[in-house]
Amino acid sequence: MNAAEVCNTNCNKVKVSNSGDSNSISEADVDVVQSPNDKRKYKVVVLDNGLRVLLISDLNSDPESSSECEKPCQDEQKNEDISESETDETADDVSDMEQDAIPSDGGKQECVEDGEKLAAAALCVGVGSFSDPPDIPGLAHFLEHMVFMGSEKYPDENAFDSFVRKHGGNNNACTDCERTTFCFDIERKHLKDALDIFAQFFISPLLKENSVDREINAVDSEFDMSKTSNSVIKQQLFGSLGKKGIPMGKFMWGNIESLKETPSTKGIDLYENLQIFHRHYYSAHFMTLCVQAKVMNFTLAAPLDLMQSWVTEIFSDIPNNKTTQPSFYHVSDSFNTPDFTKLYQVVPVKNTNQLSLTWHMPCLRHLYRCKPLHYVGWLCGHEGSGSILSYLKKKSWALTVVAGNAESGWEHNSTGALFEVNITLTDEGLRNYEEVIKVVFEYLTLLREVGASVQIYNQIKLVEDNDFRWKEKVDPWDYAEHLAEAMQLYEPVDYLRGSTVLYDWTDECKFSIESVIHKLLPSNCNIMVLSPSFEAQADREEYWYKTKYLVKEVPQSLRDPTAFRPRRQLHLPPPNDFIASDFSLKDPNTLYTKEPKLILNTSRSKLWYKQDRKFKVPKVCVYFHILSPVVSTSAKSQALLDLFLDILSHNLVEVAYNAYVAQLEYEFKATNEGIIIKLRGFSHKLHKLMEIIMDRIDEFDVSDQDFHTLNEQLKKNYYNSFIKPEKLARDVRLMLLENKSWTKVHKRAFLANLRKVDLMNFVSEFKRMSHIEGYVHGNYTVEEALNMESCVRNRLRNDALPQAMLPVERVTQLPVDDSVVRVKSFHEGTRTRLS
Repeated sequence: MNAAEVCNTNCNKVKVSNSGDSNSISEADVDVVQSPNDKRKYKVVVLDNGLRVLLISDLNSDPESSSECEKPCQDEQKNEDISESETDETADDVSDMEQDAIPSDGGKQECVEDGEKLAAAALCVGVGSFSDPPDIPGLAHFLEHMVFMGSEKYPDENAFDSFVRKHGGNNNACTDCERTTFCFDIERKHLKDALDIFAQFFISPLLKENSVDREINAVDSEFDMSKTSNSVIKQQLFGSLGKKGIPMGKFMWGNIESLKETPSTKGIDLYENLQIFHRHYYSAHFMTLCVQAKVMNFTLAAPLDLMQSWVTEIFSDIPNNKTTQPSFYHVSDSFNTPDFTKLYQVVPVKNTNQLSLTWHMPCLRHLYRCKPLHYVGWLCGHEGSGSILSYLKKKSWALTVVAGNAESGWEHNSTGALFEVNITLTDEGLRNYEEVIKVVFEYLTLLREVGASVQIYNQIKLVEDNDFRWKEKVDPWDYAEHLAEAMQLYEPVDYLRGSTVLYDWTDECKFSIESVIHKLLPSNCNIMVLSPSFEAQADREEYWYKTKYLVKEVPQSLRDPTAFRPRRQLHLPPPNDFIASDFSLKDPNTLYTKEPKLILNTSRSKLWYKQDRKFKVPKVCVYFHILSPVVSTSAKSQALLDLFLDILSHNLVEVAYNAYVAQLEYEFKATNEGIIIKLRGFSHKLHKLMEIIMDRIDEFDVSDQDFHTLNEQLKKNYYNSFIKPEKLARDVRLMLLENKSWTKVHKRAFLANLRKVDLMNFVSEFKRMSHIEGYVHGNYTVEEALNMESCVRNRLRNDALPQAMLPVERVTQLPVDDSVVRVKSFHEGTRTRLS
């Protein structure tokens, strides 16, 4: 089914109307396109104060839920104390709150089935760090923290957090370049009460002055944690290469220096500026709100109408200051500077070699229907035959290529859009990074010569259409957050699909794609090469993160666009035969049970099976846990297992990439007992992917060069993990609790002396001494499930193991007394972490 058919047959009539309520604005009906597989109901409401609201009722979305509650919910206590001590160990301590301040709807307004998912809400303010005053970088992020510090109606600064956590939920917020989003989820029967507390943060927040120092420290702590992120330090350095004063050049995180020390030195009243910022930018007409719940009631009102009455009652008092929403479209050519088009050799935080090629161009949000950046990124980031990565891997120069635009606030905003090609280099690739750059430039020359291809576009469109057609429910929190932000970017008709679906091919598509391709020239490219090996030569330092780097002129050989004739190994991807075309559902079989059924039990394998009758989608999930006693004998054996899976994944990239593109997912996970193989996707061709995976396991081999390269990369990955205190603490905790668990520090110690023969012997022994346990769930017949098991067993050729040889997970019983384990951090400057 193409996008036009989806539009014609599955448009929800979403009324932007008053439904008899004087506080809503009546407008024309809007056709919001939703997936045919999406049974939720949607309604768009615009309140008098300008707040745009998307309401989602998933009352009928669960095929197994009853049409009505068996009995009304018991009356809630009208004056429930929401400040009592939390049982959740992660909850913050809360102070007392007056009982008469507790919100309540007063009784049997709704009824929710036990065990159902949480309700969720997200409010997005259309302002972010780009609006920070020049002298107070990080103010928008700081305000995000301060907003939750109580309101006039609910003055206890912990009231909301306490109430939400007490009723099974959580809350958080994030600040982006042009958006700030606040989210929470909660048990559905407490949604209205939570909304009332939540709304007061935007109606009459206290912004308590006595909370300022504590929240500055909280912001500073988040800044401190960001120091271990290569992408963050690279982003800050990148922003400094543009014109002076551009929004992307700001320091957006904020820390003690920017929020306390510098304002104090300059005589700036931080608290006064905080209040001014809030009054000016936290206006209802800048805001979008999404609320999702499964609300049932015993009045004549439909669920969406009831939710609308709640939202209208609760959120209509958010002030509208009638000011113009901040926009930065007037900021043009932000990176049209001599500094931008130079070569930067950067010292990263993590032990990695990376090449980043970046172009800046005008904002392309208005072209979301044809997504030219997605088209070009799809081709540059392709991993199949003829791709950039395919060629670089054959040369042992690269491990991964990620290309395009992530559509984040940083990469795409009103000042412009970035197009990036990020390549993880091997040590050999680092020595030849100029040649790697030439390969990318040659591929871009190929794209300019070929022009925009309707066949490629339609292949991408078909994949996106299939995904949208059979879209499954996601976590309510994630969905509400995504849609609240989407409402800032798209027309109501495209709230649900604007970020993914492509419209039909037009001349405008062809023109916009080719315009982007012709902007990706060597002469206007920023080049960054990240490697620890540059530390000795680095003579400059970025101010905020103290990132060391070296600036060079780009060699003239990398500037002439006529010099990059595509080599014969580079070509566009062939048609993808993994894309599903059969979406029929299997006939129900007589083996159906509510619980998975054991359909095979031998000395070599076990298989459980359950046919889907609930979700009714043409997809299947396949899990195989391959158990073996050889993986838990030592830290060395676990390191060998990790290396085996890394090389297996490396060997699969080119042959299995088309399956990944067609939304057939696969994943390998090492455990203390063996490996887990997970497959998920459309049932039509998932078996082809399993055959490819098992063929690579059966014929497992690795070249000497790849063995060396991937062994070195695993060392770096281990290091990059344990330099993070929270991950090191987790490793140590598991080592103490589990009888056969080792930290990455221990495993890394064995990699230096590993030989290829050690790995090959380990893999051979692992396959022989293994036991298979599998589970198939979804749109498969019993015969198809058994064929999956046969595919695994026939390639492994495993022996029948006695039960006593199968690995068993055991946990150490700790002493009753408190114990403290002190572990020295591997990264200087990190703060103490408790685990």
